[in-house]
Amino acid sequence: MEFTRPRGTRDFLFEEMRERKQAESTLRKVFESYGYQEIKTPLFEELKLFTTKSGEEIVNQLYNFKDKSDRELTLRPEITAPVARRSNRIMFRCNPITGNHNSRRKH
Repeated sequence: MEFTRPRGTRDFLFEEMRERKQAESTLRKVFESYGYQEIKTPLFEELKLFTTKSGEEIVNQLYNFKDKSDRELTLRPEITAPVARRSNRIMFRCNPITGNHNSRRKH
């Protein structure tokens, strides 16, 4: 039996990963030099996070599923909504031009 990667995905092998990590490291250093900090959000979210703003019609465009507790979840299609969700709990400033999130406050 042959296993293939899912359509629309790709594998990154050793040399390519070294190059990607080097570029990522350079970008991280530049952003951090301006006071930006990285955040990570879950790869899946509650479905209602996306249907609240976009409406029920968005469901057909997402990969959604129910977990063992019968909660409706979806794979995160982008990071804006999860960051907005977190903004209700933590304070940060978002640069609307770059989309980068900065924990510094304007004075």
